[in-house]
Amino acid sequence: MYHFNVEKVLLQRALRKTRGKNAFENFLSQLELIEELYVDVEQNISSPRLVQQARKQAIISLVSALEVFFKDTLKNTYDSGAFEDSQLLRNIPKHFFLNDIENIIKHKVSVGELLASIFTFHSLRSINKVFSGLIGMNFFNQINRFEFEIEVEEEKKHDDIKKTTILHEDYKVYQRMEELYSLRPFITHDQPEKSIISEYQVQNFLGTANLFAFVTDNYLKELIQQNLKKQAEIQEAVQKEEEEFMKEESNYHIKNKKNHKQ
Repeated sequence: MYHFNVEKVLLQRALRKTRGKNAFENFLSQLELIEELYVDVEQNISSPRLVQQARKQAIISLVSALEVFFKDTLKNTYDSGAFEDSQLLRNIPKHFFLNDIENIIKHKVSVGELLASIFTFHSLRSINKVFSGLIGMNFFNQINRFEFEIEVEEEKKHDDIKKTTILHEDYKVYQRMEELYSLRPFITHDQPEKSIISEYQVQNFLGTANLFAFVTDNYLKELIQQNLKKQAEIQEAVQKEEEEFMKEESNYHIKNKKNHKQ
């Protein structure tokens, strides 16, 4: 059972304001910081022990950045208005007191903010479950099929644009993401002193996380546009029917008046 916590929602709102509105751009900023710090240590620190610690911290920070990205993306996607009849909201066991309702109204808490305060994204399974509920389809299946454009560097004077998919760019994307998410709790809770994280692993994690967030962001933006367009078309059709009905009603009354006069 979910119990509304206004303090948590307002804290998340305040923190979100420090990041900006675009979830993917915020993630990229964090990714650049993580990579810059990590590379600086790799190039300038000779102690293997410190290098290992830097690699572990890069993994912890990367997973945290992904979690924030998915929270903000959930909030922004729902509040776009494109998924107002989402099954995700209907499936939440809710329990609101009168005081909760007053706080929601007082602080103008959006449904997206509520959702972002409820769900966590500590694993691939949780990501797929939440976003599948949001869009009404298996989320990972959808982003696997999603085609997006990337620039391909050529020896020519200009870059070529090609369409591709997430699995075409990295067929091990889910395997690497699973490994990344499994390493974070292992590092933070068990603190393995002798475990070795390779430079190759960290570089792969950075690239894979970037690709995964990029595809998620682009797929959801396109889906939002499609859904809003459909909603507008339906609204326009309904409005047209109403206008035609009113016109017929008006013609009927005019005709009746004429008949009465005769």
